[in-house]
Amino acid sequence: MDLEGLDILVTGGGRGIGREIARGLDARGARPILVGRDGAALEETAALLRGRCGIRAADLADRDAVDDLIEWCRRDRPDIAGLVNNAAVQHEMRLVQGDAEAHAARAREEIALDLEAPMVLSMGLLPLLRSRDRALLCNVTSGVAFAPKEAAPGYCAAKAGLHAFTQALRYQCARDAPRILVNEAILPMVDTAMTAGRGRGKIPARDAAEAILRGIEAGRAESWIGKARVLRVLRRVAPGLPERLLRGGRA
Repeated sequence: MDLEGLDILVTGGGRGIGREIARGLDARGARPILVGRDGAALEETAALLRGRCGIRAADLADRDAVDDLIEWCRRDRPDIAGLVNNAAVQHEMRLVQGDAEAHAARAREEIALDLEAPMVLSMGLLPLLRSRDRALLCNVTSGVAFAPKEAAPGYCAAKAGLHAFTQALRYQCARDAPRILVNEAILPMVDTAMTAGRGRGKIPARDAAEAILRGIEAGRAESWIGKARVLRVLRRVAPGLPERLLRGGRA
């Protein structure tokens, strides 16, 4: 898929993987539209780009903000030809210990940002994407969608839900909107602020972003990136082993 000249909305575009996706799109001649809750971080990303870009500050854990973003796109950015749902939050929780109300609040945030927002944005922008000669919709998930880790039950559940949604949407687009590429990027642990102090063997955000964009350019339905590729193989040849490895965060 040729990305040159396309207006592509990137959530979580202020830092980490989203910032690197924006830089990669810019280098390919696309026009990223950056969305995130921190307007200053979005401006910092924009300053790194050579071409034109758009900026929209929005807290996508807020339903009203998601609805406002969709309306803004329809009104002010009708030429959007791509959506990369990258924004996410992860909380480590021991559910049988600690404050149950605090756990519930964190889980609600994960479901809102990691699952509900990508689903609603995808559905809200589909009419725009369907009108384009070529379009893409990329949902960024994780290996823990397939083999959950013990420490992050809410995040794992949200990413598993996003995987299922992406797969079902792909089936529908293949039938009703074949010009839309529906891609799922399945990541290993990436070195970002979200994973600070957790795990080992993390890949740089720029490497993750480049792998995501190469998968889109290749027209893949799924892009298994880095160690996530090993997980994919292990699930086939040694069922149960990925779950045992990830249960205690050892992979």
